[in-house]
Amino acid sequence: MSTKITNLTNEAGETVATVSFDESAHSWRIASKGEPNFQRTFSREPEAFYFWYSRFDPHTGKLRRFPPESHPESFDLVGQVEQTATPPLPIADLSNPRNCQYLLMHLVVGTGK
Repeated sequence: MSTKITNLTNEAGETVATVSFDESAHSWRIASKGEPNFQRTFSREPEAFYFWYSRFDPHTGKLRRFPPESHPESFDLVGQVEQTATPPLPIADLSNPRNCQYLLMHLVVGTGK
């Protein structure tokens, strides 16, 4: 059972996903309407939010798919990982509360500025 749940909505106000804490697994999960079989878990809430922000389309809740030629060293987000895999976006230092606050402001408020 989850004790904390955050709904993620698109511009139309539709809930496209939730980020929640799974007490039985002691981990954070993303449940997306666009990717109902997504099973990855996260040890910390900011990691789950960062993954959502960097890997999911906020309008549809689907994983973004990057063409291999545009990101030859990136993850194939369908589940295959190339041998020289690196994330398509730089990883933020999530131990710094200011970085987490900045990320959440852009996720929740959607200012993007």
